[in-house]
Amino acid sequence: MGVKLIAYECVAPEHQPSLLHPDKLTIHDGHWAFCAFDARAEGHRWSETGGEQMEVLLTRSGLVGGVSAHEPRTGAKALVG
Repeated sequence: MGVKLIAYECVAPEHQPSLLHPDKLTIHDGHWAFCAFDARAEGHRWSETGGEQMEVLLTRSGLVGGVSAHEPRTGAKALVG
């Protein structure tokens, strides 16, 4: 069946990564969307990912350990915990 890819990532500056809110996925424009803060929050600013794996988004946001094989997208801020 293949890996489901995330089409959008929230880049709202006020939506900093948090483990306090477990919901990280939602639907935006008919596709999976990831917010490192809380998918149920308001004020998302969606940016297209080009199709990214959930594990890569979690690692890049600092919510899980490990090293991503992907470089951050151009214009994306590096998040330091």
